[in-house]
Amino acid sequence: MVFLLSLGGSISAQDAKSSDTTDDNSRIAIKLYNESIQQCDDGHYNEALSMVNKAVSFNPELIQAVYNRGCIFLKLNRPDRAISDFTTVITKNKDAKAYVGRGTAYFVKGDYMKADEEFSSAIALDQTYAEAYYMEANTLVFLGRDNEAMTNFDMAISLKKSYAPAYNDRGLLKLEQGDYIGALADLISATTLDPSLAYAFNNLGKAHEVSGDKESALEDYTAAIKVNPKFTDALNNRGRLKYEMGDYEGAVKDYSKAISIDPSFAFAYNNRGNAKYMLGDFEGAVEDFSTAINLDPEYGIAYLNRANTKEMRRDVAGACRDWNKAASLGVSEAGNYVTNQCSK
Repeated sequence: MVFLLSLGGSISAQDAKSSDTTDDNSRIAIKLYNESIQQCDDGHYNEALSMVNKAVSFNPELIQAVYNRGCIFLKLNRPDRAISDFTTVITKNKDAKAYVGRGTAYFVKGDYMKADEEFSSAIALDQTYAEAYYMEANTLVFLGRDNEAMTNFDMAISLKKSYAPAYNDRGLLKLEQGDYIGALADLISATTLDPSLAYAFNNLGKAHEVSGDKESALEDYTAAIKVNPKFTDALNNRGRLKYEMGDYEGAVKDYSKAISIDPSFAFAYNNRGNAKYMLGDFEGAVEDFSTAINLDPEYGIAYLNRANTKEMRRDVAGACRDWNKAASLGVSEAGNYVTNQCSK
């Protein structure tokens, strides 16, 4: 999902006059408020926060600034402070946008019940607010109420036909429900409406894979990477697909790229180890499986894969240690190896 809270707009000098906010403090507050919007648009959130704080200090009644500060706190992953600001706005003016802001903050905190209440309040205030339905839908997914979530995605899209993130998220829900045709249709809509959504291309690749169309999936993952060359999930997915299609060298390249971007990506190390194994590079495979295990000591499959590789290197004792560890972590296949290979 994508958080789509938008800042309040700038205030002009004419607006200031019409609001009787012509004293010096109010003029300074409006100037700082407008400058904070520009800083936020440029991605300078700490600078934006500093300016909007000053704006509020000069004019505590500038409610737009309080609302924007809540949005900035969300961008800085400070949901508790965001909740405080949105609550101030709601106390003064029951604004649907502020309810969505507070709901989003509760969502970030993982309090989905409270988030549900806030988004429902926003919808009650404004039944044409597409973003409120969208956020409510995602919250309901986390609450396990998928049918209600689907209804809210439908409402969001009916209100905003060009709502690419909503098409993406509805497509994912359809994919989970086994509606592959519906999922493909929604994810194609998402990528068509907004070709800059790398995650939508990545999800479309997953849908094509599940539908058995590996060639199209490969194209989708490539499209995702073209949009965002540092998209490690898409690089890992394309590498995994290349592996399944027998392109082990291509898989190693994709996994290596993902690892260079995120050296803590345990899955990519494990998957690169599998590709190296297929290329006969058992030493390199063991190194990759070991790194995956160091990054995630509970990674049972990596222990299994390292054990199988150690067996190929005639290190039966080492293989048995890893098979036993994998079995203790719940990898059932490893238990068979323990029984058949380590009890002799």
